[in-house]
Amino acid sequence: KFEADRVIDNKYIILHYIHCELAYHAKSLEKLSELYKTIKYLEPKKYLREFADKLKFQSVNLEEFGYDEPILVQDVVMKTGDSQGTVRQRLRRLAQDDKLIRVQNGIYFIPSKKSKFGKPIIDPKKVLNKKYLYRANQVSGYQSGLNFGNRLGLTTQTASVQTIVTNEASRYQRIVQIYNNKIIIKKPRVAVTERNYKFLQVLDLLNDFDDYSEKTLQSSKDTIASYLKDIDLTTEERKEIITYYPMKTQIRAYEVGVTQSEVTQ
Repeated sequence: KFEADRVIDNKYIILHYIHCELAYHAKSLEKLSELYKTIKYLEPKKYLREFADKLKFQSVNLEEFGYDEPILVQDVVMKTGDSQGTVRQRLRRLAQDDKLIRVQNGIYFIPSKKSKFGKPIIDPKKVLNKKYLYRANQVSGYQSGLNFGNRLGLTTQTASVQTIVTNEASRYQRIVQIYNNKIIIKKPRVAVTERNYKFLQVLDLLNDFDDYSEKTLQSSKDTIASYLKDIDLTTEERKEIITYYPMKTQIRAYEVGVTQSEVTQ
């Protein structure tokens, strides 16, 4: 009986060994087959192009964007000349290697120091400014809504979700989120510039004046005039911009005197 048990045990040991060897060689055959196909269909010219692109991307010093400063995909595209898809892929890999921190789709940053409490985060205001309010050091957006009314002193109320009107908006309105901060992003009626953004802010305010002000239109006239005193828009430019707003807004604009290059006090 002892000899019979020994033979049976050896049988299962040998079968297990053979099974392990078969699995190993089958896996090796699978990997070798994949490698064979990769090598067989390798295009040297395409490989050299991709290699050259990779070297070009690596030559871009991302630290030029600064530590704890937003790095936008489109900014890296402008710097390298690569396609958006290529840049996105490479930034994603750098984030996977912990060389960059991903804030949200298309936005990264280089942390100045490692956090002891999870991943480092960037100031949401920096992301807001870089992505929606200033592009290439030019004004491209502005604050609107209830918080702008509060800023002018026309209401004591504030909104937990702020509204930003920006040239970077691809459709009339959408909500974006930076960490836990929700922001309403709206498309402007007229392209935003350094010269006209204050005027557009006021027209947006007048458009929904009853919702954004606790004061009457007439009692708000001086406040609005003071805010617009330094803008450089001619009467003709103002009147042209106003035509893009509803009739009620145009009437209110005339009532408070913002249509003239010298605002009536």
